[in-house]
Amino acid sequence: MKPEEVAPEWKKWRELLGGPAELLRFTSRAMSRLGVQLETANQNSYRAHLSELPKPIAERLVSRGLVGTIQLSFDEPPLAGHSVVTRSHPLPATLAESLLEGALDPVSSPLDPIGRVAPGRRPPSRR
Repeated sequence: MKPEEVAPEWKKWRELLGGPAELLRFTSRAMSRLGVQLETANQNSYRAHLSELPKPIAERLVSRGLVGTIQLSFDEPPLAGHSVVTRSHPLPATLAESLLEGALDPVSSPLDPIGRVAPGRRPPSRR
């Protein structure tokens, strides 16, 4: 296979699943929801202070090899000393798992529930 034969399909899947901009937005919003800001160092350079996340999530990240403050890039190539964050990176994967579990089982979750809305219904407005 030649790159030019694969590139169109790869681009379609990336658009469908979301690229670096969507991943950055999700990670930033999820961390903010958990009370921690994703720190912007400069263009394509971010710091995530994992020990500031709720203990259950920080412990999950430790078990996946992420501890303390890590430097991240959401676009390739990553900056020196940074990890490139993809959809399968442990940080967004763990954040997604934790938020989903909290929404599905708010009683046993140590996190505040994010809530769910039935199809066709709008969430109540907060005024």
